[in-house]
Amino acid sequence: MPHAWQQAGFVCGLGMTLAVAFISVACVFRIIDCRALSGRESYGELMERSFGRSGRAAVDLCIVFLQCGTCCSYLVNVANILRRNVLPFAETWLLITCAAAVVAPLVLIRNVAKLSPVNVLGGLLMLLGLALTFVAIGSSLEESGMAPIEAVTHNPDGWLVCLGIVCFAFESIGLVLPIYDSCRDPASFRTV
Repeated sequence: MPHAWQQAGFVCGLGMTLAVAFISVACVFRIIDCRALSGRESYGELMERSFGRSGRAAVDLCIVFLQCGTCCSYLVNVANILRRNVLPFAETWLLITCAAAVVAPLVLIRNVAKLSPVNVLGGLLMLLGLALTFVAIGSSLEESGMAPIEAVTHNPDGWLVCLGIVCFAFESIGLVLPIYDSCRDPASFRTV
């Protein structure tokens, strides 16, 4: 997100982030309401009821493309981070292949609730990464002091880049129904 805000300026970046967040939450509530009213289980079934078999095929295809694009982006980011920080001698394609081999078995798990240990591990690694980032920032500030900051409020040339990054940050709309289905108390899903 810092890069997104750098591209569009902090005022426009904040505005885009809040707008996309609001739209995403509104869409989540709308999907849950549609599911409750129709009694359908999946996105495909919801669209089939609304638009017929072609609607089901279209939404299933869009979900496949969304998840493939998201997975590819994550694999490339993981490979680049590993290459930059841990394995500078390794080829990027090899790191992408290894990361895909680690993640591939997890894709076969259909019940999202069974992935909670992996989710906890991911949360702990995120906290570790955040702590290491703050340590690196602190040591850099201690060595060379604070660099001059040029605050950019808006930059129209970077709006589309910012919008793409913000939309990517809220890409989990395809997981709403599976997470809803695995809740102990689906009625409290809205408050979470």
